[in-house]
Amino acid sequence: MSIWNLEMTMARRVLILSAVAVWGGLILVVTRHPMWSAFGVEVILWGSLYAALAIFARRRAQSWSRKADTELWRAREKNLLGNFLWMAIIFSIVCVILGLALALLLGEKNLGIQGHGWGIAAQAVFIFVINLIHTQML
Repeated sequence: MSIWNLEMTMARRVLILSAVAVWGGLILVVTRHPMWSAFGVEVILWGSLYAALAIFARRRAQSWSRKADTELWRAREKNLLGNFLWMAIIFSIVCVILGLALALLLGEKNLGIQGHGWGIAAQAVFIFVINLIHTQML
């Protein structure tokens, strides 16, 4: 599989998972429970962000596959994608730590803040796993 096809496959996978996350977040928001609603808001926000990134990545891969499909460009793109995924993995770890800190330290007396913290941590773990799987595909 070429790097361009791999990127399009990864983007499609992230887009589908993001759509599921947004719908799940909407269901949580309508519960009107402070913690679950806040959790749902985080899931919607992060799911939307990753959907936008997936759409951008897919369009970029389609464009570059037509313009620069040489061995040098494929190697460059593979290296660039690998670096991006590892940076995203590190960012996910930081978000897990910050989300847990928010939920456990500041959310002790406020269920809304606790829900936001748990939502951030959950989304970060989810993206960590997805990016780790995608890194192994390179």
